[in-house]
Amino acid sequence: MRLVIVPNVLRDAINARLDDVLRDAPAEAIAEREHLYQQVLAYYDEHGVIPECSVVKSA
Repeated sequence: MRLVIVPNVLRDAINARLDDVLRDAPAEAIAEREHLYQQVLAYYDEHGVIPECSVVKSA
């Protein structure tokens, strides 16, 4: 596992994106917020941008 120092502005931007995505999401998705945060942060670390994303219910 890598240790990453996340600037406050990036943390706030990721959390704002997750707030938008999880606004109408089922409780199961909201419970996974920390996991989703880590995935978005990893994407940002690799690509340099916060991804457009959404939460969909799987079958």
